[in-house]
Amino acid sequence: MPNSDVSPRFHWESLDFRAVNQEYPPAPAAYADARSLSRDEVRARQEQRFLAVVASAWNNPFYARLWGNAGLAPADITSLDHIERLPIFTVKDLRASVERKPPYGDYIGISPSSTRHAPITLVTSGGTTGQPRPMLYSAFEREVMTILRARALHMHGVRPGDLVQVTTALGLSNGGIGTRDAIQRYNGAIAVLTGSGNNTSSRRQIEIGRALGTNVILGFPGYLRHLARVAREEVGIDARELGIKLLASHLGTEDRKPIEALWGCRCLDSYGCHEVGQIASECEHASGMHIFEDAVYVEVVDAATGRGVPDGTAGSLVLTS
Repeated sequence: MPNSDVSPRFHWESLDFRAVNQEYPPAPAAYADARSLSRDEVRARQEQRFLAVVASAWNNPFYARLWGNAGLAPADITSLDHIERLPIFTVKDLRASVERKPPYGDYIGISPSSTRHAPITLVTSGGTTGQPRPMLYSAFEREVMTILRARALHMHGVRPGDLVQVTTALGLSNGGIGTRDAIQRYNGAIAVLTGSGNNTSSRRQIEIGRALGTNVILGFPGYLRHLARVAREEVGIDARELGIKLLASHLGTEDRKPIEALWGCRCLDSYGCHEVGQIASECEHASGMHIFEDAVYVEVVDAATGRGVPDGTAGSLVLTS
């Protein structure tokens, strides 16, 4: 057992993993947990976790400044009903935080030299719309994110023994490495970490998948279409011959049907973001996304007022982790 008087420095001694799994159950236990709760019980769990996070955030310079500038004090937030009192922030505020206190900003609340939160994982955003934004995750935060990612993959149909070819970037971003952790720790499957075309050429992607017998491919819509073309034009096979049972993607506004026709299998959608991690996922019925309500509170609001809009009304998505 680790010495409780010494801050943990290694992953194996940093968490009570059984307790984390009870608090945020992996799949399939998560399904039974969610189905056993009434809406009132879900709300009570969300409120308890929300208030704990808010209490902690008051000690963070970024949130203390943001909320203080809005005229709020800690006593003003005593219920989940008060969430609309908290001002919304965007990526622009995070960039300003990094400029104010480089290189990590003051929104994270921990630093690489911190032993209280060790071990720490450093990742960055992809940098598609500006400089990559760094994030430092404590062991607890990272483990919960891993559980949620694995839930999404299980809902898609990933099972023990599957070989999952991961074609998202292998670098500082969450994509490839975070998915690998989920597959290995909580799906019982094998991650074939080929990475993006910058890591492994598209032709080699097809050749490796064919040789190893991968039966699940994870990738963005445009790259899944590209791989099917490469299989036909450079390798000389129809992608449907590869025996892929499932494509896991972040479809956004893309039409899944042409992708499914190219590969001859289902293509299922999920949604997440750099700062929060996995937020929601489709199941095999592909009739809408299931939000992981025990970890993320989702609102659809009027962008001008920050107030929630009626069900069925378009608005801006706001996430509270």
